[in-house]
Amino acid sequence: MRMKKLITAVLALCLMVVLPAAAGAPAYAEGEINKVLATTSYTPVALMDVSFISAATSTEGCYATSITWYDQNYTPLTGKFGTDTYHLEIRLDAYEGRYFAEGLSAYLNNSAVDYAIGEGGAYIVLRRDYTPAIWAPNIIKHPGAETVTEGGWASFVSTASYTDSCTWSLVDPSGRSISCADIGSKFPTVTVGGDGTDKIIVRGIPLEMNGWKAVCTFSGPGGSVTSNGALITVNPDPAKATPSPSPSPSPSPEPSEQPEESPEPTEPAHTHEFPDAWQSDAGHHWRQCACGEMSDRAEHTMEWVTVREAEKNSPGEERGVCSVCGYTSSRELQYRGGGRDDSISLSQSVDLGTFRIIMFVLMGLLAAGVVALVVRGIVGGRRGRRR
Repeated sequence: MRMKKLITAVLALCLMVVLPAAAGAPAYAEGEINKVLATTSYTPVALMDVSFISAATSTEGCYATSITWYDQNYTPLTGKFGTDTYHLEIRLDAYEGRYFAEGLSAYLNNSAVDYAIGEGGAYIVLRRDYTPAIWAPNIIKHPGAETVTEGGWASFVSTASYTDSCTWSLVDPSGRSISCADIGSKFPTVTVGGDGTDKIIVRGIPLEMNGWKAVCTFSGPGGSVTSNGALITVNPDPAKATPSPSPSPSPSPEPSEQPEESPEPTEPAHTHEFPDAWQSDAGHHWRQCACGEMSDRAEHTMEWVTVREAEKNSPGEERGVCSVCGYTSSRELQYRGGGRDDSISLSQSVDLGTFRIIMFVLMGLLAAGVVALVVRGIVGGRRGRRR
């Protein structure tokens, strides 16, 4: 009787140790998704095209279905970002046999994000607000030089990123600038088409415009920038040359050799001149001759500086500058965690199920060992009495 009480007490003690551990470990159902990680390819920049940004997820058991941007009135955004605040929604759908659990942890670009779970956990919608960064216009292509015949026409093209308007001007050899809208007051034969776009066509160019340049000024939320000047070379029109007077007849003209015609002047061979100023796009920089020939094209060598540290609920920002050409860019700084709360939440979501199993096994082994010791004591006591 005494031994039975001892065994009962030992088993009760084991249960007291095991039950609290089991109660503290959540039971995860098969197919349940308890943590979601999603990323976007870029963060928005004013005048960037909305379709340029895509979404993805690295979480097993689900896939990214859609990414949608809304304006302040929750109207779906198309075209380009402005300078207002925009609402981002990313939808993830669970594969068959999987579902999103209530109270799960959701992260977008490694920082916590708001979300809403659909009926039955079939899908989840991640939500975050963004105010686009504002970058200065960046010229991608400068206009090239043109050579025309007097009275002819020339076209000029220049492109830039992060700009919402452009204005063309014509600059005389002394550096004085005249807008395309006013050039007709100085040269009545000149007309300009396409002003206000990244391409213009100048028609009826007179000989007096030899040595002038065409420049384009781009403007945007981040400021304005002016292109290099494209040189205009005007050659005289041969048809307008003054004919030589006919010789007066004489009673007995002496035979003479006809003068040879002067050869047409030929333009000298072009020599490339690459300015000190760099041109660039999102990935490369180069120097460009007025004729359009490129030199020293290479990838940017970016030097990154942290502008805003990332926090648990909001991403940070890094600003980069190319050490060669001065091109600037920015990127989202991901939150790396490292705090006590983060380590606890991550370990709980991954290891508590395993911890629960280990505790049950250890308690079972402990109980079995205690029972074995008790049985061994009982048998040994009986043998002692027989002796």
